[in-house]
Amino acid sequence: MWLTERRALKALRLVARAAITSCALALLGHPANATSGNAAARSLPSSNPKVAGLVSDAHNALRANDFGRALTDLKLAVGMEPTNPYVLTELGIAFNRNAAFADAEDTLDRARSLGAPDELVLGPLFEAMLARGEDQIVLDLFPDPAPSDHGAVAGTILRARASALEALNDESAARNAIERSLAIRRDFDGLLTAARIALLQQNWNQSDTLINDALTLAPGNISALIFKSDVALKRGDEAGAVAISERLVAGSPRSLAARLARIKVYLSVGMTDDAKPEVDRILAQKADLDIAKRGPQMRPASILIRAGVPRRRAT
Repeated sequence: MWLTERRALKALRLVARAAITSCALALLGHPANATSGNAAARSLPSSNPKVAGLVSDAHNALRANDFGRALTDLKLAVGMEPTNPYVLTELGIAFNRNAAFADAEDTLDRARSLGAPDELVLGPLFEAMLARGEDQIVLDLFPDPAPSDHGAVAGTILRARASALEALNDESAARNAIERSLAIRRDFDGLLTAARIALLQQNWNQSDTLINDALTLAPGNISALIFKSDVALKRGDEAGAVAISERLVAGSPRSLAARLARIKVYLSVGMTDDAKPEVDRILAQKADLDIAKRGPQMRPASILIRAGVPRRRAT
């Protein structure tokens, strides 16, 4: 039975309310050419062929949005090599993909303590921390890099600090941090973070330009396209937002994030009748989704969080 219009709108409001209460920094780039902090830890995380095979299978599962199978494979791999920091990093990344941010943070902290290089582990670790609202902790644990430091790790730290500073209402410091980060490395994650900050500061045109630059690096990236649809809505381009949402679902019909984004667009532009069957479908399926078992604050809305829906600033 279809939801009534009132229930459909209420369902989306709940999704949107949860979506703006949290934030993630380093979104997962689906295309292989996306320079993402959540890319595979390394091509060969283990010399053990069984472990390497499980990791490879997990990568395939993640590409197919089969998060449960990916987690199963990686947990088996970690069980075989529990002190391998690279395999632990892979598991932490998969936890992020499944919106299990507390598990991701614990796993990535352990990977770092066992020797995972910061170049690999900090991106996904920051995603988990920022998604959990640990903005001040990020600022306290990772001080501002020296102006003379132009290394990749400094760029990642500056990107994380920019996101945390924006969430804490320090707009000037956030802009400065992300500009320094992009000067070091103008990659997908940095551009998406800069676009989010511009959106939060109501600079729609700059945000759209930055998201287009990110899409040049990662054409078809689900996270970036969802964010672009949100920018289109902010700019009042309803037709553009609908077109992007239709492209999303056509390109990734199994993606819950894409379908949630299309529902958001439909209801934002008054296409309630088109949204009803999608809302019904997701509500009927969510009991089978691992993300639905974590409590109200981590249900399907958290996928939108990771997919580019910006967070409301602290007040």
